[in-house]
Amino acid sequence: MKNNVTARFLVLHLGSIVIITSIFFIADAQSNAIESKEYFSIVVIPDTQYYSANHSWIFENQTKWIIENIESMNIVFVTHLGDLVDHPLRLEEWDNANKSMSKLDDNVPFGVLPGNHDGVENINDLANYNTYFGFDRFSNESWYGGAYQNINSNNYQFFSGGEDDFLIFHIQYNPSDDVLSWASEVIDKYPRRRVIVSTHDFVHGYNYYSNSRSKIGDFMWDKLVKPHADQIFLVLSGHYENEDRITSLEDGYFVHQLLSDYQSRPEGGNGWLRIIKFSTIDDEISIKTYSPYLNQYETDSNSQFILDEKITESKFMLLSILPVIIPLVVILIVGYFFLRIIRKIKKASV
Repeated sequence: MKNNVTARFLVLHLGSIVIITSIFFIADAQSNAIESKEYFSIVVIPDTQYYSANHSWIFENQTKWIIENIESMNIVFVTHLGDLVDHPLRLEEWDNANKSMSKLDDNVPFGVLPGNHDGVENINDLANYNTYFGFDRFSNESWYGGAYQNINSNNYQFFSGGEDDFLIFHIQYNPSDDVLSWASEVIDKYPRRRVIVSTHDFVHGYNYYSNSRSKIGDFMWDKLVKPHADQIFLVLSGHYENEDRITSLEDGYFVHQLLSDYQSRPEGGNGWLRIIKFSTIDDEISIKTYSPYLNQYETDSNSQFILDEKITESKFMLLSILPVIIPLVVILIVGYFFLRIIRKIKKASV
């Protein structure tokens, strides 16, 4: 009888230790997640052609501000929406663009793409773009995914933030069917990554075309975005001198399409850029428009807003809560076997 009481005591003691330890493990895991993954940001640089042509210091000011705020804003990626320069054959403009964007080197992952001003459009000559921002410049970076035919006119990168891993495309102005087929194949290789598409021409944006896609945008939507709406949640574009946005619901998934282009404003755009902040605590994505050059935010409803929180209610939700689910399952299993042992002890003591 004494042995049974001792065994019962040991089992109860062991079970209590396991359960208490598991509870502390869950609390600690959640606390660490909150501390390290509360929010992160990506920065969007729209059309900079007039800066490269006439106001290079404003472009430099943008990228200088970015590197000075990487830690405070947890900036994990920078994306440029094309039209790096105004005149594709003027090397001084490419030198200016390169000087500004090179500030990001070794500081934060970034991607670029050619807009219609970055090449001789009628012959699709992107020689200078690929001289300054070519495949060899990025191919050794750990975050660089690759490029269509190993030419950096169409490329993709990786980054991570919060509980998610991301893939971001940079697709040239007016892409071909073959380019979009390549992008679709890339997405198929990474089914667990959330996808962003940066391109030059997608949302139209002029007042009489408000809340609509351009002809090129419609083509990209039908060929690439719509078929992958379960992964592509965000499309970023410039080209049209305005701010606008479209939210489409496709097969239960929200796809946000954002236009930002400030080139018609004084001094080629007054340095305005976009800050996209992902908050894992509030479960939302907030957009802010800021000018480091003017040191001010633009706060109208087209410039500062929050994207529908349902953006996060996708197949990726399960992945984000696994760190909490797994310990709970362990506790249930341990509890089940613990109760079985107790029952056996009770039977043995009768």
